[in-house]
Order: sequence, then C-alpha cells, then structure tokens
Amino acid sequence: VSGVEFSVENTGFLHLFPNKGGILVTLHVDGTRLAFISCHLTAHEGVKHCEERNASIAEIFGGVRAGDERFDVSEQFHHVFWMGDMNYRTTYDTKHMPSSTKKNVKELNAAAKVKEDAQTKAGPSAAKKETPLTAVLNEDPESGSDSDEEPAGKGGDKEKKKKEWKEQHRRTMEMVVGEKWSDILALDELNREIAAERVLNGFTALQPSFPPTFKRTRQAVILPTHSADAKGKKWDTRLDGNDPLHSVATFYHPKRIPSFTDRILFKSQPTFRGNLRNYFFESC
Repeated sequence: VSGVEFSVENTGFLHLFPNKGGILVTLHVDGTRLAFISCHLTAHEGVKHCEERNASIAEIFGGVRAGDERFDVSEQFHHVFWMGDMNYRTTYDTKHMPSSTKKNVKELNAAAKVKEDAQTKAGPSAAKKETPLTAVLNEDPESGSDSDEEPAGKGGDKEKKKKEWKEQHRRTMEMVVGEKWSDILALDELNREIAAERVLNGFTALQPSFPPTFKRTRQAVILPTHSADAKGKKWDTRLDGNDPLHSVATFYHPKRIPSFTDRILFKSQPTFRGNLRNYFFESC
C-alpha cells in the first residue's frame, strides 16, 4: 500500500461546519489506484432537500483533491467508492424534480447573511439567545415532520397533503412487510437522480435487499430468518408477536417514510470495469 492521501470538504452551515460534508481517502494497492469518499448529506424529504443533496455531492467533488489536483478524483482513479448516510428518501412525488445539480455558493452565503442580519435587528438579547451558529448546532436535524414535498397550503390543501402523506407512509410500510424492496427502490430518490444524470454520473448504486435503514426506532431490530418461510419471506417483521404491519409501524419512526438512506456506490474506469465483484451488501 502506498500513495495514501486524504482530503475533506465541509458542506454544513456556511460551507464551513463539518456537520455535513465528505471525506476522501486515496491509496495505491499493487498498482491499482483506489479512492474512497464517505459522506453525510443534508436531511429531510422534499424536492428542495433532494436538490441540496445533489449540490452537496457536486461541492464535495469540487472540494476534495488528491493526486493531480487539476482533475476530479472520479476521473483519476481506477475505482472510486462513494458511501455514507446520503439521506436520499423514498418519494411518491413525480411532478417536482430538482432543477440543477449545483447550488450557487454566493446565493447560499447571501441567504445565511440575511438570516444573521435579521437576528441582529431583533436586538442583543434575541441574538444572544440564538445566533445563526447556535441555531445550527442546537437544531435537531430530524425535528418535526419533513413530509412536505411542497410548502403546505392553507386549510384544505394542508389537510389534503397530510392525508396523502399518511397514505404513502402506509403503502411503504406494507412494502416492508411484504419485503418488496424493488418496489421501494423504484421510488428511491437516489436511483431517480442517477438515472436522470443529475448526480453521480457513471456511478453504480448497490441495491439493498433488506429492510430500509431509515428511520428506525432505537433498540428495535428486524432480524433475518434462518431460512425463507413458506411465503419466501426472509425477514421476521413480527417484532412483538402481533400483526406484522403493526410491528413494523413500531419499528420505524411514525413521521418518516422508510427509506434506503445509507448507500454504497462505485465507479470504475472503462478498462477496469468488470474487475469488481460484489459478494454481499447487508444491513449491520
């Protein structure tokens, strides 16, 4: 092993804080050049947040550097592996798509400056209670309901959206009980964005064949059965001995649609394609 290098790109608050971002490690193994990027991207459901995740990936690729720093790492190494909590969600929204893969950094910084100025005008006591920095550090990244694909309207519109979200949540839960992973993956944001070539061009995403990893209740586990039952089920969703759907509903957070947020992808240079073998992809 030789040629070990590492680089970091923060995509958190003001693009400076490391609560979100990516870490790159590169190395050479017997002449094969490998690059590994681990990331944690912005959370929440909705097209706006999906666009932010796409933008963060572009920013990470633009910021981490190794080898010849004039070039993107995805074009320099024989194999590139991307992994981490990417936060792409299960979505039923087929109308609203991200408009681009790259955010204007100046616009993002300007928005943060507007927020800071507004809090400054609110007075010293208000600024002392919560500055833009403390707001980010104290914020629960998954607080409240993040199910609005669009800003909720008033009255009937809001209730309609809430009803639609509950139906989507129920349908996804039924897919989990039925172990219909391919049906859930057909609604997966990451798969959609890659297919539309809005992000991670040339990368292949490993497809999970296990229950979604997000957002699970702590200290609750869906265990694999030792062998498939008569219906071909490989996972025991009867967590408390009751109805499987009821059990799964207690296993996942009630305000989150189960999603495959933790992912692994890879990209190989043309002459090295076919040299990789995926032996298993499992949930720990």
